[in-house]
Amino acid sequence: MGNRRLGPLAPIKHGTTWGYQQHLQTDRLPCDDCRAAYSDHQTALRLRHGQPTLQVPAQVIGSLLLALDNATREYAVAALGPLTAAECVLRAASRAVQRE
Repeated sequence: MGNRRLGPLAPIKHGTTWGYQQHLQTDRLPCDDCRAAYSDHQTALRLRHGQPTLQVPAQVIGSLLLALDNATREYAVAALGPLTAAECVLRAASRAVQRE
């Protein structure tokens, strides 16, 4: 009988990994919300199964550094390196100025 469907298609559950699969099963491109949910799910799986690193935009790291208490900030700066940490903070600050 092949790939015959019985009845109407279920509405797509947007913003979920299942919604992403529903888009593909109906030969449609996934919407931004479904693509983001699927990407987030895949990243979590890779981390859970041993991927040691994660790509994070520099301005996000800079914003986090600015929000940390001193002891935690010193630990993060030591892990990143002082020049990298300073560049991340500069990017976060320039992003904040652009938003104003």
